[in-house]
Amino acid sequence: MAEFLNKEKLSKWIPKIIETSEKELVIVSPYIQVSDKILNLLKQAEKKSIEITLIYKEGELSDKERKKLEDINNLNLLSHPNLHSKCLYNEKYFLLTSMNLYEYSQKHNREMGVLFRRTNDEANGWNDYKNGKDDDSIFQFS
Repeated sequence: MAEFLNKEKLSKWIPKIIETSEKELVIVSPYIQVSDKILNLLKQAEKKSIEITLIYKEGELSDKERKKLEDINNLNLLSHPNLHSKCLYNEKYFLLTSMNLYEYSQKHNREMGVLFRRTNDEANGWNDYKNGKDDDSIFQFS
């Protein structure tokens, strides 16, 4: 099921996607300045042996941020020269968003996103939206 998220909901879902990762977490954001909360969640994911991939725009990661992130084992830090996309995903959720993983964006910009949920795992109790039923039309092309 897809759900539109405003900035307030994005601020809740970004940490939730990190927290609910079981094996893999991918974060794509051209500009990165992680808050203490996000950094702590990434370190918790490291303790659970979650493979984390963080892709940023080449030349846009400060030395200060790089040093914070390099302390996290299981983190693949990759860059791309023309990156402008922003998304986060794990096994259960995929978030496509306008918001960078940047504190300024979270506090000052008007942001939005669309959250997609995998609902074939409802027996595990993680799906809390509309009784775990997909609207198949979201995934079909006209």
